[in-house]
Amino acid sequence: MINMFNGGHYNSPNKYIPINVKENVWRSSCYGGEYKYLTPCFTCEKILRPPELIKKRLFKNILFKKMRNFPKAVFRSVIQNLHPNMNLTPENNLVLICQECNSRLGSMNININTDRADIIMISDEMIKKPKKCNHYIQKSNRFCQNNAMYNNYCCSHVHLH
Repeated sequence: MINMFNGGHYNSPNKYIPINVKENVWRSSCYGGEYKYLTPCFTCEKILRPPELIKKRLFKNILFKKMRNFPKAVFRSVIQNLHPNMNLTPENNLVLICQECNSRLGSMNININTDRADIIMISDEMIKKPKKCNHYIQKSNRFCQNNAMYNNYCCSHVHLH
């Protein structure tokens, strides 16, 4: 049986991260103000919504439909196997990234110089209802009903004409 709670020691193999540390990391990396429920991915140019635990604790009053068009953020250690002698606090070793970047990086450390993305400015245009894909499907005599991908005019599906 795996012991999920290991006494709160951050540098152990299970890497239990206390919720107050996660909240501090979220507050330091989110957009703040009107868009405090969104944050940029540390390694790519996606805008992310909070993980479920953060959403439930910090954003109870914000409707989910405002967030649902954005992928979910995950917490990731910059240095994967942090040596106990390193003077690095958990808040300084954690970043928020998207699931794709987390899978791409695997067990590698994040190189702050090369893996860091530019800061993405956010506007009301990004929060509005997503545009629909503008591909016309002749077989069914209608337009595609899927939402267009972020900053794009079509969805991720293959359209056969």
